[in-house]
Amino acid sequence: MKKIFFFCVIIFFAMSSKSFSQQKFSGDTWENVKRTGSGTLTITYVEAPAFVYKDAKGELQGICIDILNSFVNYVQNSYKVKINVKFDGDGSNFRQFYESVKNSSGGVIGLGNVTVKEDRKKEVQFTPPFIKNIALLVTNADAPEVTDPSEFSTKLAGYKAIVPKGTTHDKRMLELKNKYFPELVIEYTSSSFEAMERTIAEKKSICFQDIALYWDYKVKGSPVKYINFETEKGEELAMILPLDSDWKPLFDEFFSVGTGFKSSNIYRTSLIKHLGTEVVQMLKMAQ
Repeated sequence: MKKIFFFCVIIFFAMSSKSFSQQKFSGDTWENVKRTGSGTLTITYVEAPAFVYKDAKGELQGICIDILNSFVNYVQNSYKVKINVKFDGDGSNFRQFYESVKNSSGGVIGLGNVTVKEDRKKEVQFTPPFIKNIALLVTNADAPEVTDPSEFSTKLAGYKAIVPKGTTHDKRMLELKNKYFPELVIEYTSSSFEAMERTIAEKKSICFQDIALYWDYKVKGSPVKYINFETEKGEELAMILPLDSDWKPLFDEFFSVGTGFKSSNIYRTSLIKHLGTEVVQMLKMAQ
């Protein structure tokens, strides 16, 4: 009976992995849109507070959505074309989201808080970065105070790490474990939301989180705090495109027009609307 169970588990994970690698989308190339005067952009996304999230009506909102809308308006007005925007994917799993864009072709855009990394540039194209991030080491508010990484093994003895698989936080936690906390047990989840929820519920836990997600939970009264642990500051976040996409030059153009999109009132208004003035100020001070 046990053999049958383990065989089923293996088959399940094999099928899950296969579904990640096979899921793909397609959209019209920019060349085709220019030639015909119209076309479709397929948008997939991974949910993250402030960047891409659903409001009370179930409609997608966030900084990435605002940038997408501005980009589409810019292209339509500048080139006199009609662009239809189609959303696909459920936004719940970072790895599935990333792999789907990686495996797609043509006019596909992946919205989310994706960290720009050199190794990822071999798999996807990045739009110009739209913000710089701060990563925080987060734990339950009841955790003991830790003032130095050398205290991890003693003050956080028996704690575990909860990490979204395949993210930058995954790599970051492995580096922490190898350098400061060799006995740390790492458990994996499919999303940053799940990592945060489990860190709150399973008190002896730690996780890395983007400042936007941490602050979203904090202002809503969740029992969380962050440990004073130096992480790489100013990592850049961007949206992603398939390697064969010919939309990248348009994004470069859009971000650089005039004094640059990030100098515009539309961009500043979006940051304050979705992050709040406190987080915007924290990001400015850190950078």
